[in-house]
Amino acid sequence: MRGLEIALVVFADDDDPQQPAAADATGPLLAAVQPVTDPCRSDWFTPKSVEQVRALRSGDEAFRSWTDLDYLADGAFANHGPVLVTLQGLHADRSVTITDIAVEVIARNPPPQGTVLDAPCADTELYRYAVIDLDKPQPKAVGEPVSADAAEQARLKGWRVDPISFPYEITSTDAETFLLSARTASCDCSFVVHFEWSAAGQTGRLTVPDNGKSFRVVGGANAPRCRTDQVLECR
Repeated sequence: MRGLEIALVVFADDDDPQQPAAADATGPLLAAVQPVTDPCRSDWFTPKSVEQVRALRSGDEAFRSWTDLDYLADGAFANHGPVLVTLQGLHADRSVTITDIAVEVIARNPPPQGTVLDAPCADTELYRYAVIDLDKPQPKAVGEPVSADAAEQARLKGWRVDPISFPYEITSTDAETFLLSARTASCDCSFVVHFEWSAAGQTGRLTVPDNGKSFRVVGGANAPRCRTDQVLECR
């Protein structure tokens, strides 16, 4: 399925999956963003050919993130790109209401040539609650019911997983973490996510990422897929 899957994931107190938060200068929110580049939870695209990848890798690499490998620094998520976004209010006594999520596609290009890499891991969890198809001209969130198995897996890890259901109220002591998984099979897509908010009679939007950059996911239609085992196996 293509699109942006969005799940609300609230982590237990001892979980800290996010990078340090950065304040939005124009609103009452803090945002922390962590792309999930764990090879067991995402695939990776590089514009390098299979032969170039073979020549650069050692063959027995142990790594925790695709971005740990210098020769893959020119790459991006392949086919789907999971990102964790935590929103937190600036004040404990003033709540901020999150009213909606919108996705804006910044650039849409044909899938480029290169190589898609995946790691030899077991199947990973996937929580489908709302889907936004990045291939549509005006993406909209479409809710999906939560499966009992996925909810139980999350509960055992100390997470509370709920279907997306706006509005959400947050403060500085009551944050919410959203799991975003952008998917496409037909484009090289760059996009941003807008969180619509209201607080103290004002409304606004927090754009993620907020550093003038964008997320990128590359469809692997024009790239062979290779498994990063000790011997690079491609198909």
